[in-house]
Amino acid sequence: LFRSKKEKYFDNTIFVFVGDHGIRYGGSLPYLPKAYAAQGLTCEHVPLLFYAPKLLQPKRDNRICSQVDVLPSIAGLTKQSYTNAAFGRNLFDTINPLFQFLPVYSNENLAFIIDHDTKTIGMINNDFYFLKNFKTGAEEFVSIVNDKVVEKNAHTDSIKTHLSILTDAYYETAKYLLLNNKKK
Repeated sequence: LFRSKKEKYFDNTIFVFVGDHGIRYGGSLPYLPKAYAAQGLTCEHVPLLFYAPKLLQPKRDNRICSQVDVLPSIAGLTKQSYTNAAFGRNLFDTINPLFQFLPVYSNENLAFIIDHDTKTIGMINNDFYFLKNFKTGAEEFVSIVNDKVVEKNAHTDSIKTHLSILTDAYYETAKYLLLNNKKK
C-alpha cells in the first residue's frame, strides 16, 4: 500500500482487505461476549477494510455484514451499473435492498451464517445471534453484546421469531440459487 501511494493509479484505486475466516476458539475471550467462542462466532469475525482516500472518508463501522457484501459494495463504489443475482448488498447504500419493501427493517444489518462443522444455520444482527442445528432442530438465541442470558419477553420473542424466519428463508433461498441462478 505504501509503495502504491507513489503510483499513478493510486488515486483511482479501491483497495479492499478482507479476512477469509477466523478460527474456532473454545476458551474465554475477555474482549468479546462469550457467544463468540461458545457459538463459534470467532470463525466468522473477520476484518473488512475499504481504502480509497480520494473516495471514502476514514471511519470505523461496526455494522454486521458478510463476505457476500464485498462485491456489491465494490461495484457500488465504482458507480458502475451491475446486476446482483445473489445474496449480498452494497454496504455504502443507505437502505438495505433486502428489506426495501418492509420499512421497519430497512436499516437492519444482518448476516446469514452456515457452519458445516457444527451443522448449524443462523442469522446474526447487531444484538443477537439465532442459530439452529439443521439435523436436530435444536435452537439457540444469544446476545452478542454481553454475556447475559436473553430475557424471555414479547420483545425478545419477536426478534427471535424474526431471525428464525429469516434463517429459514435465507437457507432455502441459498439452496434455490445454487440450483437455479444460471448465468445469462
